[in-house]
Amino acid sequence: MLARRSLLMTATGLLTSYLAAGQTPATAPAPSGSDALFWVLVGVLGLVALLVVVVGTSVASATSSPYWQQQRAAPEVATHPSSSTSTKPEAAAC
Repeated sequence: MLARRSLLMTATGLLTSYLAAGQTPATAPAPSGSDALFWVLVGVLGLVALLVVVVGTSVASATSSPYWQQQRAAPEVATHPSSSTSTKPEAAAC
């Protein structure tokens, strides 16, 4: 608990000090904010693309495994007679 709280407090302090330093006027003319925003967007899209590739590879390897193909080829077995959906009419109980 203390380690997590310390980590969160340190991260919060660093973030707020970074934001405060970003608000001070620069001595030289700073590049437009869209340049920084562009690189943040490129980084986020790169991470998303990386995750898509990793998940796609994982799914592809899982579906091509012998276990998955064996499960697809196995016939379905009814678990309980009352759970079957037969179309035969049942005898009416009198």
